[in-house]
Amino acid sequence: MRALKATDVALCMNHVLAKETFDSFLLAEAVVFTGLTLSVDGHLRQEFYSKEDYEERKSKGDFIPYAEVRSILFDAIKGKKAPNAFRLVLVTSRPATEAVLQRYEASPEGVGGLYLNLRYDHEGVSLVTGVSMTDFTMDKSAEAAWDRYLPEYLESIGIPFEIMG
Repeated sequence: MRALKATDVALCMNHVLAKETFDSFLLAEAVVFTGLTLSVDGHLRQEFYSKEDYEERKSKGDFIPYAEVRSILFDAIKGKKAPNAFRLVLVTSRPATEAVLQRYEASPEGVGGLYLNLRYDHEGVSLVTGVSMTDFTMDKSAEAAWDRYLPEYLESIGIPFEIMG
């Protein structure tokens, strides 16, 4: 697990909400705190999709693509007054998970997902990595790979950050 803090909040939020920067991720959960609380559960609902569409989506992961809900979240957040807080739990698709792990020669054995927990509040924007494991293992190579990849990705897209703790 690695915790990062965006040093340019406006730029980071622009990438998260207005640009396609994180559209390759899936959305596990979103919660926005304004005058009301908007909560989004990103789990795919099989009964909504045709069998073929569901199977295609499920091949990428258990959650809806962030690209499909980004504009909804942006509409809930934009306005004259900033939200009190919000959090997004993003997860890489199965193909992206495999690509990251392969890039750093990490074992994909038992990896359920690579997570990015993004939190905005009065203190700024924090980005915290996490790895979901389906089986217990002492092998931390997947976590190390994800912890290396995220800062490199943020640098490549121009989001400045500092490492916390």
